[in-house]
Amino acid sequence: GSRPVPAALAGAGVGGGDSVLLLAGRKDDYLVGYYGALGAGAVVVPAGEIIGLEQIVEIAQRVKPRALLVGELERRRLALDLDTFEGVPVMALDRARATPASGWPRPVELDALAQIMFTSGTTARRKGVQLTHRNLMQASQNIALFMGMHSGMREYITEFMSEQAIGD
Repeated sequence: GSRPVPAALAGAGVGGGDSVLLLAGRKDDYLVGYYGALGAGAVVVPAGEIIGLEQIVEIAQRVKPRALLVGELERRRLALDLDTFEGVPVMALDRARATPASGWPRPVELDALAQIMFTSGTTARRKGVQLTHRNLMQASQNIALFMGMHSGMREYITEFMSEQAIGD
């Protein structure tokens, strides 16, 4: 049966601060994987849907993920084994539930690492850009302001992001 992403990650031994590689091009798969991994306290490492196995192996060797979350399209396109990839458990996002599990999300420190985004690597070796939970919260607030969201929506986003993290 399917389990919520945070519970599935915990069942695979993923703990707070562990990296999780995310391969999902479809928006619904991406959102389920992204927020599910953050909800588990993991560091999300999105790998764009257009990269191939060679690039995935390169990124995996650098971040040492504890799990690989894969969307249905990427799983088929890359012919990924459903159990493991390079010794890392593979979890199919189309089989995961988007609903939260009890006890999730896990509280995290605002200055803890939340995401590593890799550059394209077109002109040099890919670089991993590290973002904290505070960075993500500030970016969400800035997007809300830029989009002209009314104050109630800005407060909702701030409250939602604050509930995801604890700390100064």
